[in-house]
Amino acid sequence: MSARILARFAYNDFEYHDEFDGEFLLGRQRSPEEPCFQKLRDSTGWRMAVATLQDRGVSRRHALVEPLSGNRVKITNVSDANVIYVAEMPPKQMVPLGIEVRELPVAFTLGEILIKLSAAAPESHGAEVAYQSLPYATLGPKSAARMHSDSLAKPPQPSSATESDVKTLLRWLPALTHLLQSAATTDEFFQQAVSLLLEFVTLDWATVVLYDKGKFGYSWKIVAEKRSLSSAGGTNEKMPSRTLLVRLLEEKRTIRYVPTSTVVSVESLTGVDSVVAAPILNESEEVIGALYGERRILPGIATRQAISELEAQLVDTLASGVAVGLERQRQSKAAWEAQIRFEQFFTPQLAAELRTDPGLLKGREADVTLLFCDIRGFSRISHQLGPAQTVDWVVDVMRELSECVLAHQGVLIDYIGDEIMAMWGAPAQEAKHAALACEAALDMLERLPEMSARWKPILGSDFSYGIGLNSGSAYVGNTGTVWKLKYGPLGPEVNLASRVQGATKYLKVDLLVTAATKKMLPPDVITRKVCSVRVINIPEPVELYEVQRNVTNEWRDLTRSYEEALNLFERQQFHRAVKILGAILNDYPHDGPSIVLLSRASKELVEPSPYFDPAWELPGK
Repeated sequence: MSARILARFAYNDFEYHDEFDGEFLLGRQRSPEEPCFQKLRDSTGWRMAVATLQDRGVSRRHALVEPLSGNRVKITNVSDANVIYVAEMPPKQMVPLGIEVRELPVAFTLGEILIKLSAAAPESHGAEVAYQSLPYATLGPKSAARMHSDSLAKPPQPSSATESDVKTLLRWLPALTHLLQSAATTDEFFQQAVSLLLEFVTLDWATVVLYDKGKFGYSWKIVAEKRSLSSAGGTNEKMPSRTLLVRLLEEKRTIRYVPTSTVVSVESLTGVDSVVAAPILNESEEVIGALYGERRILPGIATRQAISELEAQLVDTLASGVAVGLERQRQSKAAWEAQIRFEQFFTPQLAAELRTDPGLLKGREADVTLLFCDIRGFSRISHQLGPAQTVDWVVDVMRELSECVLAHQGVLIDYIGDEIMAMWGAPAQEAKHAALACEAALDMLERLPEMSARWKPILGSDFSYGIGLNSGSAYVGNTGTVWKLKYGPLGPEVNLASRVQGATKYLKVDLLVTAATKKMLPPDVITRKVCSVRVINIPEPVELYEVQRNVTNEWRDLTRSYEEALNLFERQQFHRAVKILGAILNDYPHDGPSIVLLSRASKELVEPSPYFDPAWELPGK
């Protein structure tokens, strides 16, 4: 008589097993619709997809497995493109497989999928059924919520309840209440649940398994487990009994497994004395997981007390409590996200700040530093690239710039076409907001050469951007509407920061900061005063400074000479200023501020202004 085959499949954390009563074929999906790890029957016999359609390491028709008599199996590689490797033990090595007959158990691989074959337990043929289900269905979160708290806490007591049972219940109820009130995270919730299960039901192994969809379809995955001291030194490589879990999916009620001498053993429960499993349901009353516990057969102990009906009821109550707790966490998260839509409108840092103090959305005056960064020549380049490639380019640039902002504790306020706006100093106060913003700006400039080189083959040339910073008081809060939240700053200082960014293209520098920002920078930050400017809608002149990182002696010499020329220009000593600027441009012919200042000084020599103003009125925004 041919052996019935128990096949186990493993890939990383995924584990699955199933039984076959005849020849079966293993391979990858024939179409995206074909489920993975689900037995399918066709005219040729059993078939199972063990890899997705994209996994070229596994052929659509790969391994043909045929059970033989005498606890043997025939494995045939029916693929023309891929091999099968079978594990030889001993020695421990993998050897290619063509057509071979092997004694069970045997293990082999298809691509990255490990397959272990063993003889399945014989069918029971009417032997006593060892599964015992509770007479009532496990409560889901909605059902539990509709019931009064004391009725939820009291599972139906068995008729044979003893004084010890009552004492167990009295200890159980406060422990369950503590679980529901104290667990702050899902992982903590699961871990406390298995600890409670292990303590009150006196198990050797307690675990929470989730029924979740992964790469190969739905499967059970352990998310928390705990062992008793008596079994802590052992190992438990196998998953909970899939036979029991499948039954749990069908019945949606707590099940005990208590084998007797007349019951044919289940292979997945080898070494197990008794088992209990309770389903965890979601708001739709669907099974999303299970509480599962085992009492093992221990060396030197002939018999152990089976898991009682009362203990099964305690597990059932705990499973309902876990379901309620998970639903409470889900609803709390959903309500919070729906209220302010953090993930859609706010950065992770800002979301964390607002969770701590949602009142920050109401708005307040704050001392902040604003940063604007704009890509130069965007219109010309976007016309050349077309819409699709323009989006790819801008997204890549904005990602790099955003990383610089977040790396220095900044808040991303907005993306305005080809421009990024960021802020420091709110929602949380930050004494070093100017220095952090300046460091972020310098990091942006350091990333420019690599980004420009990466895109040059597509753009046909290098690209650059200009950065402007300004510090001052602004109104910070929700500047949006009831339809769309938008956290950010408002006020003249914001407009000025934008104008400073615009000034970079006229002065031909990459980074400019205002005097207000410069005053807040550490002494070791080297700057060059570029000039005073008048910008649109701001009446007072604004002093602008260039900031450099990794300052060289040449740049220090340039700064001293330029600031001397600027001082002479502002005192209307144009001849001397022109002489110095000419010398500077002889050594540094591409220095933007020197080019602009020389042009202004020369114009004053040729056409003196009747009302000289040292502040330069910018040609535009």
